Amino acid sequence: MYRLKYDPAAEAVHESMPAVASEALTLALADACHDPNAATQPYGEDDGVVRMLITE
Repeated sequence: MYRLKYDPAAEAVHESMPAVASEALTLALADACHDPNAATQPYGEDDGVVRMLITE
C-alpha cells in the first residue's frame, strides 16, 4: 500500500475546488494509493516510478 504526500499548497488548492471535482480527485488519489499501476499512467519515459493520474 502506498500513501500520498501532499504539499500544503496543493492541499489548499484541492480544498478550494468545487465539491464534485474535489470528490472525484479524492477518489482518484485513493485509487492511486491502493493500486498505483492500475490507476495511473507512465509520465514521459516509463521508468516504472514517475506516473500521472488522469481524471475528467
